Amino acid sequence: MVQTRVSEEDCNAGAIFDNLTSECWPDEKFAVSFISDAVPKQNLQVLMFNFKKEEVQVGETTDSIEVCTNYRYAQRHSPAFANKRQQ
Repeated sequence: MVQTRVSEEDCNAGAIFDNLTSECWPDEKFAVSFISDAVPKQNLQVLMFNFKKEEVQVGETTDSIEVCTNYRYAQRHSPAFANKRQQ
């Protein structure tokens, strides 16, 4: 299925596979290995993002959510980043 999909015309410049976690396989390493085996003659680049997590109170339960900080926005609008703006 992966081979067929990346051979389509709209994948001419490459393909992005995201959210590689699944209950169908043990971990992301398995998914990357599967993709590598499906397209062995292609150049594969892997980027793994580990976003910060913040705890959020929802009703009586506490949950953690991933947070991706937009540093450019924060530097313009947050007093905590004001000193970094001047450097």
